[in-house]
Amino acid sequence: MDAIANEPLFDGFEHHLRQQGYKRKTMQRALATCRRFLAHLTQHGMTLEQVTPDILEAYLIAQLQLFHQRHQRLPQGPNPWRERFNHGLPGLLRYALGQWPPKPVPTSEREAFYHRLTQDYAQWLCDVRGLAPQTITGLQAEATRFLHWLSRSAPDCPLRDLSVVQVDAWLTYRLANKRRPTKAHLVHTFRNFLRWLHHQGIITCALARAVTAPSLYALESLPCALSRDDIDRVLQQTQHDQTPRGLRDFAIFTLLATYGLRAGEIVTLRLEDVDWRGERLFIRHSKTGRQTVLPLLASVGEAIVAYLRRGRPQTPARELFIRVKAPYQSFHDGSSLHTLVTRRLQRAGIEPQGKHGPHAFRHAHALRLLRHGVPLKTIGDVLGHQAPTSTTVYLRLAMEDLRTVALDIPLRPEALS
Repeated sequence: MDAIANEPLFDGFEHHLRQQGYKRKTMQRALATCRRFLAHLTQHGMTLEQVTPDILEAYLIAQLQLFHQRHQRLPQGPNPWRERFNHGLPGLLRYALGQWPPKPVPTSEREAFYHRLTQDYAQWLCDVRGLAPQTITGLQAEATRFLHWLSRSAPDCPLRDLSVVQVDAWLTYRLANKRRPTKAHLVHTFRNFLRWLHHQGIITCALARAVTAPSLYALESLPCALSRDDIDRVLQQTQHDQTPRGLRDFAIFTLLATYGLRAGEIVTLRLEDVDWRGERLFIRHSKTGRQTVLPLLASVGEAIVAYLRRGRPQTPARELFIRVKAPYQSFHDGSSLHTLVTRRLQRAGIEPQGKHGPHAFRHAHALRLLRHGVPLKTIGDVLGHQAPTSTTVYLRLAMEDLRTVALDIPLRPEALS
């Protein structure tokens, strides 16, 4: 791979970086780093298709040693040395190869068997259980973690001979320093995998029966909800910020406060989901997969229009909300909004009790609808709930309302003496 053969690759990669919104100096620095790396590959008779994470790591270490030999010191500045020599390389590899880092290739027959096993498990969860893709991904990832741990801790033990001792050792390792609800979730996830293994005849014992989870009690805690004053304060504080970040955040907070959307539903909103002429908003519920059509209220429309005109960067992405720094891409998932919400609440001087992520706005919206006399079924439809029990949980938030309907208990005469 000589320099002339690399020019079409560099031209395409430079155009790609420009589309992603990178500044000129950043692009020049990234392209220079990539040229050095490709020259290194040419010197060693290698191509980009042959690059592995280990090869890239060895190159970065060699660059550090070369820098130290030339300058008799380590690199200085705000960026660590790894980012200094790696700048632009992951992007080039993703652009040229389609994926980076590459999916790990099984190095043994056992690893290949475990890989096929998790693939079959995911397919079963889809075909038989009918679970949502996001749920399947989590269950499959947990099964993969267990099998990797088993390969390291008991490399000579066949999976069919899995015992209670190994199950207990895994749970001790996995559940260390976890909260009780998290422990219950992980145990439930692992128990599902054990049941499937036994049902498929892969393990001989019904080990799921030996796995116990910590007790969780229905309605044992109150959901966290922001007060109306807190919501108004954070909206006002965010609206004062007329930067692209502020315009985007205000539009997101307006959606949270007005409709009580899940964070995942906001980050997956697309430009075509806003029907301006029909004044409608199409919401795909991330948990149930269903779609809800909501009226596009004036305050929400104005916030979105301001963001589209003065805040949203130029990008081919169809998602409505885009990151403010290059590369101009959509948020990875709903959890990406947690830091955004937390920072805005802190700037507004709000310190809510308990959790204070995007879901606190959802709880507050449900409580407001409840206090306005909206039926629970309607609230559940607006929030995208599939089961009525998911909506009745918000009854616990209306503590003041419950006090107004409490019955007076007359005291017995002997209690007065």
